[in-house]
Amino acid sequence: MDIFLKRCTRCLWFKSLNAFGKNTRGKHGKNARCFDCCRTYSTGYRESHREELRAKALAYSRTHIEKRHAYMRTHKEQRRQYLASRRAIHNAQKRAEYKEKREAILQRSREWYKNNLSKIQTYRQKHAVKRKAQAVLWAERNKEHIRAYRIANRDKTRARGQAWMRNFPERNAAREQRRRARKALLPDTWTAEQLAFMLDYWQHACAVCRNPKGLFWSLAHDHWIPIASADCPGTIAGNMIPLCHGDSGCNNSKHATDPHTWLLERFGASKARKIEQSIAAYFAQVALAFPEA
Repeated sequence: MDIFLKRCTRCLWFKSLNAFGKNTRGKHGKNARCFDCCRTYSTGYRESHREELRAKALAYSRTHIEKRHAYMRTHKEQRRQYLASRRAIHNAQKRAEYKEKREAILQRSREWYKNNLSKIQTYRQKHAVKRKAQAVLWAERNKEHIRAYRIANRDKTRARGQAWMRNFPERNAAREQRRRARKALLPDTWTAEQLAFMLDYWQHACAVCRNPKGLFWSLAHDHWIPIASADCPGTIAGNMIPLCHGDSGCNNSKHATDPHTWLLERFGASKARKIEQSIAAYFAQVALAFPEA
């Protein structure tokens, strides 16, 4: 028998010694099973013990978190280079796995999202600026891919956008105001958190005449200093207030008029002064709540 051939104890095939892993206690310093059999066994074991292995990995991660962080800091550049060199292979493997197990992966993702909703919301609020920058960078790098997807799925994309606008009218209105600021080359840092703060402060009513949102009026998110004005600071928390929109609503008459001039014409000097004071007090609260805005 040629000593450069070895018989696998699992598949019973004679294979080159290079087809076996190292084992100092094994015959010829090799494992009894070949690489292919070991790989098949490992894959099957991981599939049948998925939850057990995941629990062990999570427990280890929690008990050795400082050790992990120290290692990652020490080998940060090496890890970055390794991941960059493997990115194409890793992405291809992920796509193949997703294509094969799409429903199982989606179901697992939905369950995780449902069970960790508060954690997700906390993270999004804490890293809102970072996530926005990452989204902008990703969109810039993948313009052609996004355009091709929208063309290929035009009806699906349109339906999803319309559903989002129906389900989140306030956020959609805020997005439209940010778009107006970008077109005018002005800051557009207004966030969903700042929008919620504004509505809660004014109790979902008009900041000027106190008409509530309801049957007769909706609430418009108004640039107090209009976009058309040379002094407009943009779509930022310190320039946005809710105005009633509807029959004789404040938003219907203000348009792009200077706020001081509009208040004098609509309410007279005495009431205009009180309204301006209340809005100035609100902007002072905004500056305290969002010092970075």
